[in-house]
Amino acid sequence: MADFVDGIYPLLVILVLAASLAMAQADSVPEISYTTPPNRVVWIEGESCTDHNWTLGPAYNCWAFEYGNIHGGVLDLASWRLPAEGCYYARYEFELSETNTYIAYYMGRDPAYQGCPITWQIDDGPENTFGSRLASTLNMKYALTTLGRFEADAGRHTITIRVSEGIDDGYTYYSQQIDAILISMAEMPFYGAPRPEIVQASNEPMAQLGGWANPVESSAFSVSHENVQGLCIDEGDEVQVIQAGDLKLTLSGRNGGVRGLEYGEQNLLTDSAQAEPLLMVSFLSGIAATNSQMPVWRVDNSDVICSLQSELFTAEVVFSPDAENDEVRINARITNTSDEPICQTVLAPLVNIALNDQANNDVYRLGHDVFDSGFHRRISPQFSFDWICVTDDQATLYARYEDIGLLDTEALAGFPSDGVPGCLVMRKSPRILPGATWQCPTLVLGGYGNGDWHLAADRFSQWWHSWALRPHIPQWVRAVGGITLAYSIKPENALVDDPASVINNVSTSGIYWGHCAAWLPFNTEAWYPLNYKLNPTQLAHMADVVRAIHDVGGRVSVYTNGLMFSRVTPEWELYGEDLCAVAQDGGVWLSEHTYRHHPMGLPYPNARWAQEYVRAVEGPVILGGVDTLYMDQLGAVPAHLDYAPERHGHEHYGEWIAGTVEFVRTVHERLMPQNPDLTTMIERPCPAAQQYVTFGLLHGNEILRYTFPYYYNISGCYDSASAEAAIEYTKQAFMLGQPVLLIGLAEEAQDVCRSIIQLKQCVDPLLYEAVFRDTVGVELLSADTMATVFDRGEDGVYVTMVNNSDVALDAQVAISMADYAIDGQTEFEFMTAENVGQWHSLDNVFMDNGNVVLNLPVTTAAIVRSID
Repeated sequence: MADFVDGIYPLLVILVLAASLAMAQADSVPEISYTTPPNRVVWIEGESCTDHNWTLGPAYNCWAFEYGNIHGGVLDLASWRLPAEGCYYARYEFELSETNTYIAYYMGRDPAYQGCPITWQIDDGPENTFGSRLASTLNMKYALTTLGRFEADAGRHTITIRVSEGIDDGYTYYSQQIDAILISMAEMPFYGAPRPEIVQASNEPMAQLGGWANPVESSAFSVSHENVQGLCIDEGDEVQVIQAGDLKLTLSGRNGGVRGLEYGEQNLLTDSAQAEPLLMVSFLSGIAATNSQMPVWRVDNSDVICSLQSELFTAEVVFSPDAENDEVRINARITNTSDEPICQTVLAPLVNIALNDQANNDVYRLGHDVFDSGFHRRISPQFSFDWICVTDDQATLYARYEDIGLLDTEALAGFPSDGVPGCLVMRKSPRILPGATWQCPTLVLGGYGNGDWHLAADRFSQWWHSWALRPHIPQWVRAVGGITLAYSIKPENALVDDPASVINNVSTSGIYWGHCAAWLPFNTEAWYPLNYKLNPTQLAHMADVVRAIHDVGGRVSVYTNGLMFSRVTPEWELYGEDLCAVAQDGGVWLSEHTYRHHPMGLPYPNARWAQEYVRAVEGPVILGGVDTLYMDQLGAVPAHLDYAPERHGHEHYGEWIAGTVEFVRTVHERLMPQNPDLTTMIERPCPAAQQYVTFGLLHGNEILRYTFPYYYNISGCYDSASAEAAIEYTKQAFMLGQPVLLIGLAEEAQDVCRSIIQLKQCVDPLLYEAVFRDTVGVELLSADTMATVFDRGEDGVYVTMVNNSDVALDAQVAISMADYAIDGQTEFEFMTAENVGQWHSLDNVFMDNGNVVLNLPVTTAAIVRSID
């Protein structure tokens, strides 16, 4: 026995050491994944085929590809029928250096999941079926798949991928994509290897015209690259000074650019002897140009006029001081003297921003976002309005476009995290044809001597609402309080389940407005717009379910997608492709969500597409009797430059926002006369569209609510939130006077959220008649509370308050009598979430230094109102 032990012990040591070495080696090589496919001797990009009959050829204009780790472009297929050849084929040539046994791999749509089955063939050999999936990405949508082994001699070969079998998903369709094909020797070690370095096809809508340059030292916007014509850097002392009240604008005498901006004694830009050019234009070829000669200056009354000259364009820029508002208004007329269209313009970029010579405490507000470090790039409609504001503790700098034409804007703003001075740049995308002259919308630069953003927002808001329309807000929707994703009217038992779910929602959260996403007749939502055209039996079933929900007090929203057109429907061949936005290379823009089986065409939003969309949704919306039409992606999809303006009826390349307004206005005008109580929703805030839309679904905050007091954006989350987050969303919605979206409400949050929602349902109809003023003229004098004010004009104010502590407390708030119609004789009453429907007289009121100070008990939420 001892001999056995003595013999086995060294063997165990050897085995342990061998196992440890194997584990160490395994840890040192990457695992197989979609981003680290097997080691190989041949890599072929899907779009690099020798021959094919697939539908659109190489497709790289899909803005969602970046989420799927797509490498370069793809060869794309989407069709409702087979071609005359009886199959779709894509043939690729490749070179092998030696005779050997090889393994072929495929990267693309999963042939076993959401893509059609494929076969493969080497040269004239047998046609083979695909092998097994090794890895996947994007919800199993794209797969790394083993095709199989083959013997091959050294030399040139072909591999052919075929699709001849469709997928039945309500309709038969043919859908596939090839991202890449890999060839490995059979004896090669099986481990993950990096994909080859290639130029990644950009998915950003405007990137094909050249992106922003990286910041260099103090300059956050640099145009000094090789393809800029006529660059002129100012290093001299010649300047032009424009005084507008307390605002002083200093312009370069050499290139007209902004060298300095001051408010009183405060610097808004750091001192610099260098200025970026006043105007840069970009052409379709990618060439950018500035003035090649020194500007010519003249003064006309109070205006300062700068004439710019280059070989490619001329421009006259007029600076008009507004002393009353401490603003300078800038107007530019640009004439194209070249032989190709101008496609983008940058006017008066502001660089070296460092309020009071210190950048790292500057806060940027861009659209509805707030940030204090890093560069941020926004494209309409994500950049939801043409206003950027920078503040610190002592000063404010802002810029806005007054653009009633709603030409799209690309914005860059911010500064590096180390506090290097930042920038504020807005770029427009017109189409200025050769020989034509374009009047740029008015750009306004302003500033003032405190760090409160509200005044800058006031000025933009006053201009906006001087011409923009107010949305359609039926009475029923003013008291909904919230919305939830609960109802499914597709199953046969919906008549039983959905009314029951309404009752359950009311008991748990107080919400009776449900958003229905599963009412379509097929297993997928990918047949746009064909799947909206329900037959009479389907329509009757839908109407029955909606009536049953109404009978128990519920309201129903239905899901549609306003910006997708399926390429696997006959309608696509008839007119769908013609409706879609066109990229610079002539291919259509594509759009895709993670759970659909092929990229959709991205329709250009205009009246023509709206008419087709309404024809599809009119039956379910009107005959189905629903309360709300949801149009997904509108307001969320980045603005796409459209290079088929004549086809789509617009003048400039960048009119996505203007087209969106045309789309929602057409939908509004077609559907509202048939049901005046109908409401509409889009995915994200888009103030221009919200002239005709009731709600933006999510991402509303105090900046949007304050700047656009008549537009409503739902607070909350489109996923189940934690109890803490759900309570926070509900409090925010109460403070802003707009609905909250709650899904899967946690049990721990039900009591608090239900009490606040019930309070909202009682008081929101009152708040719709007032103007949200955020915290203007309101000062909190107690900790752990928050308050906002709604102005009722001559009738006084409403003040909403929430308690962020774990215990009930007495909240104290001061309201400025100078800002609102209240005084020392005004009486107040309040309502709490614990006593909904009961107004109580507020006796604890006193005067202090021009303010009315209120003291009231707040457990979770309360509202105060002034009374005559």
